[in-house]
Amino acid sequence: MTELEKETIKKQLNDLNEQRNSLKKKLDRILIKEDLEKINKQIGKCYAFPNSYGYPSTEKWTMYVKILDKLDTGRDARVVALKFQQYPDGSIEIKKNHDIIHNYDEEYLDKNYMKKHEISKEEFEKKYLEILSKIEIKEN
Repeated sequence: MTELEKETIKKQLNDLNEQRNSLKKKLDRILIKEDLEKINKQIGKCYAFPNSYGYPSTEKWTMYVKILDKLDTGRDARVVALKFQQYPDGSIEIKKNHDIIHNYDEEYLDKNYMKKHEISKEEFEKKYLEILSKIEIKEN
């Protein structure tokens, strides 16, 4: 193989890689847009999930989740959710975070896991106020 043939093949490979990268970016944008549409259907929904962090324990508690919004990071679609839970030791966790869409995706929902644990907004708000009332604010 001559140097010219090698250079021609390298250039063709480079061109193909550039074309592949461009197509991948286009596909990623389409998938993100689809995911954002899926999240739109979830905004405002509330859930109460049994939790034990996967440990085979008899100590279980409930994690409450409310889907607040969606976020386009440019690399993926995220679910903005308010979550809270009280652990068996009495400690309380309240956080707003950004989860990957696949935790809330329709395919996952079709497995009935999330549908089975959906609760009303009123029930979520009642539990949230109960948790907030348990928090002691100590001043120094």
